[in-house]
Amino acid sequence: MKNKGISPLLAAIILIALAMTVAAMFSGFITNFMQERVFETREDTGRLVDCSAISLGIYEDSVDTTDENVSFILDYRDSINLTGLRVVTFNETGDVRTDENPEPSEVEPLKPQRITANETVANPRRIQVFGEDCPDHDVVIEGEEDRWLRVF
Repeated sequence: MKNKGISPLLAAIILIALAMTVAAMFSGFITNFMQERVFETREDTGRLVDCSAISLGIYEDSVDTTDENVSFILDYRDSINLTGLRVVTFNETGDVRTDENPEPSEVEPLKPQRITANETVANPRRIQVFGEDCPDHDVVIEGEEDRWLRVF
């Protein structure tokens, strides 16, 4: 009995075709995967560059504290609007309150604006202000009543 099979030439062509098909599917996946990573990296890099230019300041003589709220004039220097403003207040007993919706919650650059935080601790002694996208770029002041100083 003679064993018959496919010729070695035909087997080689089928193996090469199979390898090319697998390579094409794999390269399509890798291309899509890498494009997504590059896009995410560009977004993150853009955010870092934007954050590096942020400069926040509070006019110490503009701070006004009451039982219900804290207000101050914020000086913001950058080229884009500061969004997602957060105001954190601290008092001597260790109480901390974060107002995630101060008025206004968006600040235009190069236009000092009065910010009012309605969710505050009683008798605040420390105020921290930062934007949601750049929490490491903040401004902190300490004091009481009409004597406030920036903390570096």
